[in-house]
Amino acid sequence: KDIIKIQDKFDLNKDKDINKIRKNRKLFRIATPEECEWFQTLPLFYTVMLSKTKRYEVIGNGWTVDVIVDIFKNMQ
Repeated sequence: KDIIKIQDKFDLNKDKDINKIRKNRKLFRIATPEECEWFQTLPLFYTVMLSKTKRYEVIGNGWTVDVIVDIFKNMQ
């Protein structure tokens, strides 16, 4: 899953979900830590022992073998 766009009709003033952000009059959902783990090819719940903020930080600052292989696969 990735960030999912929601229709403009949604009333942001009544929405209390902190996992949603507004940009250019459109509403977007922020990826969960589990989705971020999946994006980075980590095992599900790999960072579950950390706080939610720390999970995002660790996942975002990390490099996995699959990501490195993809970056370097076309270099000679």
